[in-house]
Amino acid sequence: MRKWIVAAIVILAVVLQSCEKMDLRNSEQQLTHMRNSRVINKNQMTHWLKHSNPNIRLKAVETLGIVQDAESAALLEYCLFDPDTSIQAATIFALGQMFDPASEELLLRALFHQQRRDNYFRVYEALGKSGSEVAATKVGEFLKFRDIGIRKAATKALADMALRNIFPEEYPYLLHQILREDDPETSWRAAYALYRMGALRSFADYDFAITAKFPLTRYYGLKGIQRIIQLSRSPRFQELKNEPDYAPFYKRIASRQFRDTVANLLNDPERYNRIAALQVFELLKDDNYLNRLTPLIENEHPQIRLAALHSVRSIKNRTTERLFEKMATSHEDWRIKGESLIALATIAPAKAMKMIRNEAIQFPWPQSYYTIVALDSIKSANPAKPIPEESEATQLLVQLAESEPIGQSTVALEALIGRNTPPSIDYFMKKMQQGDLAQTTIIANYIALMDDPRPAQTVQPLMEMFAKFEAPQDLEAMVAIIVALDSMHTKEAESFFEERLKSPHAPIRSTALKALFTLTGNENRKLPPVDAVSGLRTDFKPLSPDTLYRVRIQTDAGEFTIELDQYNAPVTTTNFVHLINSGYYDGILFHRVVPAFVTQVGDQRGDGWGGPGYAIPCEYNEIPYERGTVGMALAGKDTGGSQWFICHMQQPHLNGKYTVFGKIIDGMDAVERIQKFDAINTIRIIKQPNTTQIQP
Repeated sequence: MRKWIVAAIVILAVVLQSCEKMDLRNSEQQLTHMRNSRVINKNQMTHWLKHSNPNIRLKAVETLGIVQDAESAALLEYCLFDPDTSIQAATIFALGQMFDPASEELLLRALFHQQRRDNYFRVYEALGKSGSEVAATKVGEFLKFRDIGIRKAATKALADMALRNIFPEEYPYLLHQILREDDPETSWRAAYALYRMGALRSFADYDFAITAKFPLTRYYGLKGIQRIIQLSRSPRFQELKNEPDYAPFYKRIASRQFRDTVANLLNDPERYNRIAALQVFELLKDDNYLNRLTPLIENEHPQIRLAALHSVRSIKNRTTERLFEKMATSHEDWRIKGESLIALATIAPAKAMKMIRNEAIQFPWPQSYYTIVALDSIKSANPAKPIPEESEATQLLVQLAESEPIGQSTVALEALIGRNTPPSIDYFMKKMQQGDLAQTTIIANYIALMDDPRPAQTVQPLMEMFAKFEAPQDLEAMVAIIVALDSMHTKEAESFFEERLKSPHAPIRSTALKALFTLTGNENRKLPPVDAVSGLRTDFKPLSPDTLYRVRIQTDAGEFTIELDQYNAPVTTTNFVHLINSGYYDGILFHRVVPAFVTQVGDQRGDGWGGPGYAIPCEYNEIPYERGTVGMALAGKDTGGSQWFICHMQQPHLNGKYTVFGKIIDGMDAVERIQKFDAINTIRIIKQPNTTQIQP
C-alpha cells in the first residue's frame, strides 16, 4: 500500500511539473505575441505580473517596457517591490521607457524606497527619460549629496531631462562644481548635461571643460561651445551683445587666447576631440587659422580629413577659392573632389557651375551625390536677390530628379524642395504620383511647411496616395501625409482623419487625433480601442541558443566583426541573419558617415530611405550606446528593417531609443576608416558553441 502511495505522489509531482512547464510555455508564447502585436490585454497582463513564476513576471514586465504603453504604467506598481530584484530592475527600466509623466509618481516613490544601490541608480535614469519638472526639481537636490555615485546618477538624469528641454534655471550653477570633480565619469557627465542644456551662462564652464584632464570632459566642452556659438548668432541674442551679463562671453569667444586654446585641441590625443575642435573652427570661420586647418585635409584618417575640409570651406576668400578649385579638378579621391566642388560652389558659384556643366553633371551615382549638393549650394542667401547661376542650378537639379537611379532622383528632389524658386506644386504632385515612399514623404513635408494659402488641389491626391501605402513599413510617408492634410485645415479631410483613428499604429492614430482637434476644436475626443495586430514581421528562423553568432564584414576600408546579442534582441538578430543569408547586404554602400558619431548602412537605394519592404518591432534594452555598439536604425518606433549603425563613441542620448543588437569585437579601427559610399564586399556568419548562455 505504501508503495502505491509513493508511486501516486511521484506521478502527481510529474504531472504538476509538466503542467507548470506547459503553463510557462503558453504564457511565454502569449506574451511574445502581445509584445510583437503591440496590443496589451490588461487583464491577462495583470495576471502575469503577479504570477508565481518569476520568469513569467519578468517577461511580462519586459513586454510592457518594449511596447511602451503609457496607459499600462499603473500595472507596474506592484512589480516595483517584487521580491526578485531583477524584476524590480526591469520594472524601473520599463517605466522609464514609457517616456511619459504617467510613470513619474511611481518612480519617485521607488526613489525613496529602493534598497539595492544599482536599482536606486536605475530610478534616476528612468526619471531622466520620463520625469517632468517636478522630478527635475527633486533629482536636482541630489546633486548636493556627498555620495559621488548619487551625484553621478543625478547628473545623468538631468542630462536626459535637458534633451526634453526640462531643466530648472539653477541647475547649470549646481553642475558647475560637479564638472570639476576629480572623477572622470562624474566630470564628463556634468559636461554632457551642461552641453545638453545649452545655456549661454554656462559658457565659462565649457571654457573650463575644454582644458580639463579628462578626454570626454574636453569633448563635451567643445560640443557645448558649438551650441553656444550657434545660439549667440540668433537674432535674439545678437541684441544682447552689449548687455553686462553677455558682453564678456562675446569678448572671450572673439579673443585670440580662446581660439588658440581650441587650436591646441587640434593635437589632442583623442581623435574625437580633434574632430570637435575642427567643428568649432567651422563655426568660427576664422581665416587666421587657415594655415593650421588646411594641412589636415590631407590627414591620414578620413574622419579628420572630412572635418578639416568642412572647417576650411567655411572660410570664403581667394586662398580657399584657389585651394578648392585645384582639389575639385585634380584630387585623386573622388569624394574629396566632390566635397571640394561643394565648397567651390559656396565661394565661387560661376566656377563651380562651369565644372558641373563640363563634367560633373555626367557623373554616375553615387558620385553624382556631390554634384547635387554642389548645385543646391548655388543659391543666394537672400531669395529676393538671386545670383546669376541660380536658375540654371535649379534646372539641372530638375534634370537629375527625373533620372535614375532612385537614390539620385530622391536626393535631387530634396534639394529642389529647398530652392529659393522651386518648381511648381504641380511638378511635385506629378512626382508624388509615382508612388515612391521617400519622394512622397519629402513632398508631403514640403506641403505641410508651405505658407498659406496652401494649394487645395493637393488634398485629394494626398488622400489617394495614403491608400497606396501600408503600415508599418510605410509609416513615415503615411504620417507625413496626415500632417500635410492637417496643415490645410480643410473639412474635406475630416472623414479621412476619422478613419485613421482605427489604425493599429499609434503614430497614425495620434497624428489623426491631433488633426481632428485642429479642425474641430473638440478636446474630448478619445481614441477607440484597437484590436488589430501591428503587421510587424517576426517570422524569421530562430537562432540556436546553443550557438554564438558573429558576423565578419569585409569593406573597402578593412574588416570588422560583430557579435550578435540574440538574448536581448531575438527578432532583430534573426532578421539580420535572414538578410545576410538572402544576400541583401552584398555590395551595399555605407550611405551615412558622421565623424565621431555613427557609421550607417543597410539601404540598397543609397539615399537613406531604403529598406527590405517590411518592418520589425523595436526590442529596447538596457545596453548603453558606447564605442562599437551596433543598433537598428529607425524612422520612428517599430520602423526598423535593414538599416543599422555603429557608434564611434558613447552616445547617451540614444540609450533606450534604438534596439542594441550587437557589438564590434574586432576591427573598430576599420569601422572608423569607412567613408561615405564605401561598400560591403563580403559578409558572412561565423558560428561557434555558446559557452556563456544567459538564462532568463
